[in-house]
Amino acid sequence: MLDRLVSARIVTQAKFRGWLPALRRGEYGIFVTTSYFTIQAQKEVLEDAYPISLFAGIDLVRFFRELKLIAAGQISQDWLKAVMGGSPAAKA
Repeated sequence: MLDRLVSARIVTQAKFRGWLPALRRGEYGIFVTTSYFTIQAQKEVLEDAYPISLFAGIDLVRFFRELKLIAAGQISQDWLKAVMGGSPAAKA
């Protein structure tokens, strides 16, 4: 299992290529960034049929909107509190 954080910069294929060999047979990777993936990175994932999904910042916004977690341009505070409830960051 990989638990690496990558900053919110543009994600190139080199970023995820480094951890692909760590995926074991039958595992599937999910790469999430609040930024975006270069066209080349997206092409490589599709053309080489890597067992990963790429989710960029705009995808997250779409998911939140689809789940009705965004209202008036802001994430639902009730949902955010529920998600962060057990986190020390929520108590700060």
